[in-house]
Amino acid sequence: MALLRQLTLLDEEISTKAFHHANQKNYRKYVKLWAATCDGVFWFTIPGFASLYYYYVKHSLEVAQKYWDFWAGVVLTALVATTIKALIKRPRPKVNPKDRIFIGPDIHSFPSGHSARAFYISTFAFFVNPLLGILVFIWSVGVGYARIALGRHYPSDVIGGLITGAIIALLVNLTPLPTLWYGPYLFEKMF
Repeated sequence: MALLRQLTLLDEEISTKAFHHANQKNYRKYVKLWAATCDGVFWFTIPGFASLYYYYVKHSLEVAQKYWDFWAGVVLTALVATTIKALIKRPRPKVNPKDRIFIGPDIHSFPSGHSARAFYISTFAFFVNPLLGILVFIWSVGVGYARIALGRHYPSDVIGGLITGAIIALLVNLTPLPTLWYGPYLFEKMF
């Protein structure tokens, strides 16, 4: 139990230092922008529409399938991260009390949803192209750091997000029946 307490204190110390560093150096606006690159709105809409476009307009089942797999994984990542947050109920860092715009299970901290999404994206990208995956991984680390520097997460939340996102990307890319959840086909059958 003493080890867990020490890890918690270290988590709090790193979060506090990162937050104050970002604010003292006056680069909070850049950190905020970096974190915003992984906001859900873009990642929940564009890949789904791209899948429908490639299926219906370009008639490229293979490309549409890849976009759909990507989109389905983004949604699954959000569902898993939100469920874990609701079960664990870890409070967010207290270092930034003015920044409380969270609702529902998102009031909780573990795991970081942004980090889970970012590391899902980088792991998925690695399956598409290893060099792309490495470049996107660097972006993902920046997103994780930004969430800590904004005072919204602890380092362990980001690590939890990394693990969550990477596992989901592995599952999505290694599923033996990827057409099991092929969206445009199902969409076509429904309408």
